[in-house]
Amino acid sequence: MGTRDPRVDAYIEASNPFARPILKRLRALAHKHCPDCEETIKWSSPHFSYKGKMYCGMSAFKEHCAFGFWHPMMRRDDNSLEGMGSFGKIKSVGDLPPEAEFAKMAREAMKLTDGNVKALPKPKLAGPAHPFADDDLWR
Repeated sequence: MGTRDPRVDAYIEASNPFARPILKRLRALAHKHCPDCEETIKWSSPHFSYKGKMYCGMSAFKEHCAFGFWHPMMRRDDNSLEGMGSFGKIKSVGDLPPEAEFAKMAREAMKLTDGNVKALPKPKLAGPAHPFADDDLWR
């Protein structure tokens, strides 16, 4: 069974009024679809771990919230979303994905953790590592 951290309650209550229902919903979804997740505060915002590894996290800002799954293979590299995280800038509960989509992403994140799947290495750039690497001044 997962754990709840009273500091997450305090974080939610200290957030702007628009953010509270969003954060409460995200928290509920995280626990519903990963019953073994454990709450904590990292980098001054709520995070959830699964089997001792970072699972997901959420934050409230002045005018939006963010939520993201932590496994590198769950991150979007296409910059198609404005803002950060898995769902972009979340300004209302209506901006959250349907629960079925959240559940699918949660299962995938847990599967990656269960399988100890490592992220693919980033491709190395061709050419010198430093723009002046071939310059005689640096030899």
